[in-house]
Amino acid sequence: MNLFDKIPENLFSILSSKNRSIYLDALFVVKESYRYELNVTRSDMNALLISKLESEMYAMESEGDDDFIQTSSDISSKANFLIRKLLETGWLIAEFRGMDFENIIELPDYSKKILDTLEDIMNEKTTEYNGLVVSTYNNLTALDRDRGDYAYQTLGRAIADTRQLIEMLKDLYQNIGRYHQSAIKMADVNELLRSHFDDFQDVIVAKFLHPFKTFDSVPRFKGPIMEILNRWYNDEEMISLMGNQALSYKACETKQEAEIFIHGMISEIIQLYDSMPVLMHEIDIRHNAYTRASIEKIQYLIHRDRSVKGNLVTLINGLKNDVIDSEILSSGISAYRQRYVTSDSLYARSRMTKSRVISSEPVKTVATNVKDMATEQFKRRIQDNYGRDAVVKEILELIRNGNIDTSQMPLENDRDFSRIIMASLFGMQINAPYDVTFKDDRVYNEKYDVPLIEYMKKGGSEAP
Repeated sequence: MNLFDKIPENLFSILSSKNRSIYLDALFVVKESYRYELNVTRSDMNALLISKLESEMYAMESEGDDDFIQTSSDISSKANFLIRKLLETGWLIAEFRGMDFENIIELPDYSKKILDTLEDIMNEKTTEYNGLVVSTYNNLTALDRDRGDYAYQTLGRAIADTRQLIEMLKDLYQNIGRYHQSAIKMADVNELLRSHFDDFQDVIVAKFLHPFKTFDSVPRFKGPIMEILNRWYNDEEMISLMGNQALSYKACETKQEAEIFIHGMISEIIQLYDSMPVLMHEIDIRHNAYTRASIEKIQYLIHRDRSVKGNLVTLINGLKNDVIDSEILSSGISAYRQRYVTSDSLYARSRMTKSRVISSEPVKTVATNVKDMATEQFKRRIQDNYGRDAVVKEILELIRNGNIDTSQMPLENDRDFSRIIMASLFGMQINAPYDVTFKDDRVYNEKYDVPLIEYMKKGGSEAP
């Protein structure tokens, strides 16, 4: 499919002309007018452009052989020129209506979509996050309890929300990279602080990262969502119900095609949720890299050399190539731009600071062998009780004959309590050999209160 089969070929020509700013402003004026009016006549549009863009129209430049802009001093003629230009390039459409053939200006749908996108870019508008994970969980849980006439629509809503969630995560990944590159280029500490705390924290952290990590956490709802979908995949009655509804909506032609289609939708949601931990891990890596780079850049900008030498370096760095090469500067001072690579270019030297010792006492020495033995014994006890290998081995031993939850596990002392915590943390890691699912109930005894958590082997199925 060719894009220019749908839109005029010279649609974007005005955006590369000398007067592109006023053309774009005029289009936004037209778009704004249609928020309040259904039909706008050409005469009304002319008056609206004059009232909104009069000063800008007087500053318009001549384009090529067309010297009308420069020779005409009539503001109404300039407004008519703008409308005619927008009509010629296809941004607007004119239609004659009524008995008196009144000239009506219309904004095509493709023009409105493009202007909406440009306006979002100009205003740095971000899509509000609406809790897609918890919404999918609630919809699937409600349908699992009461299988009604809207099963196919609910599954369609779930796959649409999941696809949107993946796209938003990818956009989040790219946006963090954009802020990272911007932080590297910034040379003013106040600008960098404003970008981080006013823009990044409000746009990225508050609206996206915080929900993903708290109330709309993927690890929190992934287990129940996957449990429902896996059960439906093997439930012939449920597949048949959704297939019949898909046929009624003309999504498929035969019952067999409909059931294959439903299986494919369920499989896609499962695959997308399986891929989310890897994507979230990459987002965390990029977020940490951006935060680290911002902190290092702020420290550099605050502590950089403010002596005469530092000011001279700042002045030279601020000069453009054309200024250095100009005859005016070269006649008064010999300044040339040079770059070089040394052994110091591959790393940054640490800053040496002089420590102040207020008072000191003799250090009590311990025999080397006694100290080493105590250290090794302590490390061994920690690893044996709380190390990843030890905890994972215990959990795998417990689930050898089937899934197990915290109500079936010993919870008599701090060791048992710590094991549940560590096992849950290790189970949420990407390379864990088992999965964890947080249930709605809790487990109580005289000393401890923990969530009902189920541990299961990867690749297996959950206990009913």
